[in-house]
Amino acid sequence: MRERLVVCDVDETLVEWSYSISEHQYFERTGATELLEYISNELNADIILFSTASVDYVRQVRRKLFSDIDIIECHGYDSTSIYEGDTIKDITIFADRYRIENIVLIDDKKRNAKKYPRNFIRVYPPRPDEGFDSELLRIQGKLKKYFDRQEKRLSEESL
Repeated sequence: MRERLVVCDVDETLVEWSYSISEHQYFERTGATELLEYISNELNADIILFSTASVDYVRQVRRKLFSDIDIIECHGYDSTSIYEGDTIKDITIFADRYRIENIVLIDDKKRNAKKYPRNFIRVYPPRPDEGFDSELLRIQGKLKKYFDRQEKRLSEESL
């Protein structure tokens, strides 16, 4: 187990959906594998996938799209909490293994930040006016800044 944890939302963060009359398909969002590899290798953080869908769906996505990535756990609806009237992904369920300051949630839903807004990085949908979806590349920089600030704060506290 590492000191850092990044909790990654699945739908509209790592996975996009295509809908048609006959079928619905999901596929990897541009940059998702690179983001997960960056989290694991460069930030030296554990990764958990978390969705408000079923945990079976999350495990299926992991097997189909991210089987080569070191993902330590998958969580679904059963792991969510109710906070201020909303169903949220409450990162405190991981606080028994990680310091809360070392946990970051990346998600497209702002409601999931209600309880710990400082531990949240919002992911935006692809912009139709861009030819290339660069959002997950931007998230890499945000994660690096978050953990750099945490390290600096902790080193100042120890002085």
